[in-house]
Amino acid sequence: MNYGFIKACAVSPALRVADCPYNAQETIEAMQQAAEDGCQLTVFPELGLTGYTCGDLFLQQPLLWRRYWLCVLCSAARNGRRCC
Repeated sequence: MNYGFIKACAVSPALRVADCPYNAQETIEAMQQAAEDGCQLTVFPELGLTGYTCGDLFLQQPLLWRRYWLCVLCSAARNGRRCC
């Protein structure tokens, strides 16, 4: 029976501060696992791509690529369809 509910998950994958490629991969894997577990809505930490304690690192080169990694996450969420 369908009562209009969805299965929602809150996920906090293992992160490395300022390591966007690693964090993106961990997030994609967590997103895929949640989908396999039947989750219809998955939420992640707001700074999960860059790590929480970056502070003064936001203007350094590794984090300037965060837009690219955000596009990687978005594409993974859309099953490979480009979104950036």
